[in-house]
Amino acid sequence: MSLERKTVLITRPQEQATEFAAELVRRGATAVVIPLLRITDPDDWTQCDEALRNIASYDAVMFTSANSVRKFCERWRSTGVNPAFRTKTKCYAVGEKTADEVRRNGMDVEFVPEAFSAQALAAALQREVWTGKKVLLPKGNLGREELEETLTELGANVDAVVVYKNAPPESSVLEGLRQRVLKDEFDVITFMSPSAAVNFARVVSPALLARGKAKIAVIGPTTRSAVRHLGFPVDIEASNSTSAGLVEAIERYFAS
Repeated sequence: MSLERKTVLITRPQEQATEFAAELVRRGATAVVIPLLRITDPDDWTQCDEALRNIASYDAVMFTSANSVRKFCERWRSTGVNPAFRTKTKCYAVGEKTADEVRRNGMDVEFVPEAFSAQALAAALQREVWTGKKVLLPKGNLGREELEETLTELGANVDAVVVYKNAPPESSVLEGLRQRVLKDEFDVITFMSPSAAVNFARVVSPALLARGKAKIAVIGPTTRSAVRHLGFPVDIEASNSTSAGLVEAIERYFAS
């Protein structure tokens, strides 16, 4: 098998790692899941709840991650908001996984950019007229502001509300990871978000990583930029920003 005897570290949350891990195992790899971030509720739901009370007034809702869809929909269900808004409000999504999550929650997807990033969605939106339109942007506490800034420049009224928080793992998890890196257990370390890379860098320096054989694989340009900013090399990058695309990129790297 193509990835036989390769050990791949998955740093995304456990509930989101299943499909990725299964595909790696199918190709012969050993998949090790050590989540380097936890998705938790925001400190305050006030802004989100206010937006939900006025959900019918929005022309569009834009989701940049599956996490933002899940947490937003969990909140509207718990607050008893009339679900009729799902058929009236246009939804935009970054990436097919995010779009699938939108559809699972009973909403149609108006548009998904070809490149799975907030920057790509921001660029695509410039083809439309947004002057005076009201847009809801559910996001994480560490979400990039490029999409919000682009829409504002195009004349839209944007309400960006935090619906989840990226929290670091427990210190014991980080220390355990550091020890395994010191033992040079991993052939590939994968990052599917900037947050995971930031938490990794809390216990593993670029110099420490360079002592071993591990290569770094990233899911797309946003994560690549974050990893490089932290001082790490990027050895592998998915051409299609999905978990399947990342598996294929890892496979190509070792085949060559």
